[in-house]
Amino acid sequence: MRPFPVGTAEPGPLGDHVMGMVVLAWLATPAVQRWGRAFMRSGSLSMTLERPMHADQELRIDHRLDAATINTTIDDREGNRCVSASASLLKAASVSLETAVIDFRDSHVGGRVAATPDALREAVLPSIEFDFDAERDLAFLDGLPDAAAWRRAAWAHPAWLGTAVNAAIALGIDVGDPPRWSQIATEVHLVSPIEHRERVSMNTRVARLSRRGRHDVAHLECAFHVGERFVAFARNDVIYRSEAQTSGA
Repeated sequence: MRPFPVGTAEPGPLGDHVMGMVVLAWLATPAVQRWGRAFMRSGSLSMTLERPMHADQELRIDHRLDAATINTTIDDREGNRCVSASASLLKAASVSLETAVIDFRDSHVGGRVAATPDALREAVLPSIEFDFDAERDLAFLDGLPDAAAWRRAAWAHPAWLGTAVNAAIALGIDVGDPPRWSQIATEVHLVSPIEHRERVSMNTRVARLSRRGRHDVAHLECAFHVGERFVAFARNDVIYRSEAQTSGA
């Protein structure tokens, strides 16, 4: 899977690391199988990444269904939790999208934001625009059971939108060269389908900052538009800076 939408940024070497947005693609499959086009039109996915995963790793994936939600866990062969996640229809989601309709487009000033709490607090990152090409941008679904459904609809996949958040970080926050950060949680909420050849604009702001042990975390909010049509919303929590570990004498 491409780590950025075409035309935004160029990926560096990925090694055998399993990208968080690849996991998001896995999580969409049972939701499409359960709700079909209703989920593809206005579905919600959320996940917390609890430990890294890599190619050729043996994983146990467990889905538990209730009336409105599919709750998923992914564990490694030793029983360590790697991912906790849920999927639902947008109308059943517990998250409010009220903040997403606040228009913070065109409010960014300057270039990349320094990876410090003072610079990032309430920062607005540069806007990004990219095109959705159904054949090209759904190619990563090869081998997944719901691939045919997305291709028939020719609608953008929530995991593809999630990769745009990666581009926002790489282009908007000075997290090194090559840029490095750690994704720890993400949500993507579909409001209206993005169709083949539509041009998407994404605007990102830092909603808040927090600490997680020795790590500094930025909680990002991203609003996606096609023209004036609000089409999707994402939240992404990333570690942008970590204190060096020290040991006593």
